[in-house]
Amino acid sequence: MDFDIVTFGDLVTDIYLPIPQLPVNPKDIQIAHQISTEPGGAGNFLIMAERLGLHTAALGSVGDDLYGNLSMKKLQGEGIDISSVNIVTGKSTTLIIVLIDDAGEHAFLGALGTVQVTEIENSFIEKIERSKALFTNGYAFLESSPPELVVELMKQFRLNNKLVFFDPGPQIHQVDGKLMKMAFAQADYLLLTQEEAATLVDADSAEEIAHKLLNLGPKLVVLKMGAEGSLVVTPQASIKTPAFSVDIRDSTGCGDAFDAAFAYGIINNMPLGEISKLANAAGGATVSRIGAGTGLPPKSEIENLLKKI
Repeated sequence: MDFDIVTFGDLVTDIYLPIPQLPVNPKDIQIAHQISTEPGGAGNFLIMAERLGLHTAALGSVGDDLYGNLSMKKLQGEGIDISSVNIVTGKSTTLIIVLIDDAGEHAFLGALGTVQVTEIENSFIEKIERSKALFTNGYAFLESSPPELVVELMKQFRLNNKLVFFDPGPQIHQVDGKLMKMAFAQADYLLLTQEEAATLVDADSAEEIAHKLLNLGPKLVVLKMGAEGSLVVTPQASIKTPAFSVDIRDSTGCGDAFDAAFAYGIINNMPLGEISKLANAAGGATVSRIGAGTGLPPKSEIENLLKKI
């Protein structure tokens, strides 16, 4: 196998603007502490996975513009294979402006790109044959035409006995419900926030929510619970893992880092309890920094946090 995991879609670019305070009101004048441009979305997952030790590749498309080219250059600089990313002339890359204030609050302002994935290309199939696992998320549906391509790609991985990780993300209600449930059924590992999960199923507790999601097809459900940690549920077991105590500076990319660490643990056959600790540590180390992308923490910071257990 040449790749441990590949991602499909969500190749966006983030522009970080740390400012003194939110909200920004009409006629306000604030000077940003800095401005940086980074790969966002799946780029966060790829960078964290690569830093933890997985060999990764990206599948998808970006526009042949400043932002698409810059993000691809940074991903390549992290050792990520981008040979199956199409850089499409005349199309734009999705751009997200991330406003972060000194209190750690943030706001996202986005401009959807015009680039679309319109077919499962031969290079995608080649990566399937050379990889162990796929990670994709809800945004991939919005940039695929038709959106059913996402489920079809997930099926291709499953038919080839590969692992499939799926995080519906904030786009969970922007995608047709039937299509989203089809994605759940194709996922081996479903990772989402407790808030997202609670909007899908009616239940009295996090554990009951997770068990109801298991009935939709995945073999394991992970609920990301912020300051309360995480909950991993399988048909046979339930593992609640507390969060690490850290100073929260910026939660951007926290969920992506968590997902990457969880995938790392599964691919390396770690016990579920240890995987949960690692994923929580990756998320905790991320929120203690400002910015994601290449600003994500190195493996050493995550390991140092784990030592505090």
